[in-house]
Amino acid sequence: MTVNNNFKYCLKNFRKSQDGVAAVEFAMVLPLVGMLFFGIVEFSDAMAANRKAEHATTMLVDLVAQEEFLTHNEIDGIYTAVDHVLAPYGIEEPTMWVVSVTIDEDDKPIIDWSLDQDLNEPFARGSEFTALSESELDLSGADALITEGASLVVAQIEFGYTSSLTNVYVDSFTLSNHDTRWPRRGTQIVYCDAQDQCSNE
Repeated sequence: MTVNNNFKYCLKNFRKSQDGVAAVEFAMVLPLVGMLFFGIVEFSDAMAANRKAEHATTMLVDLVAQEEFLTHNEIDGIYTAVDHVLAPYGIEEPTMWVVSVTIDEDDKPIIDWSLDQDLNEPFARGSEFTALSESELDLSGADALITEGASLVVAQIEFGYTSSLTNVYVDSFTLSNHDTRWPRRGTQIVYCDAQDQCSNE
């Protein structure tokens, strides 16, 4: 009888006891809070890198659009400046290119000249520009981006993003941004390469 009473007494005390409850609850909640924290940080980091890439793309196309004659050394300097903008966000080895686009008699976008970050031509001169769709270039209607006798400067920056943390939520993926500008000092920008061969010749 005494043993039974002692058992009931211990069981009653066990139910009422609050010792260690906070520690148990903390241990249960900690993984969830940790995953939530890392998820927020990783998504914020990815969004910040994308915003920086958007800013760098705008900077790239805007600097080119300000020129009337663009030399080999000048475009090299522009790409170096853009690299410095991207570097603090861990954006390494991005693919960058700038294209001057005109239209032919069939209203097709034609490449006048193109240059990537290595100062190579990513697209053949005189070929149709297909890196962006015609809807993205807005080639039709009264408000078309490119009109006869004029040109449009298009820039793109693409890079592989990898989280600087633990990849809890955000895995590696590719971010791509493009922007367009009209030449500011004329209808077309003339590019002259290292051999002084110019795109208007």
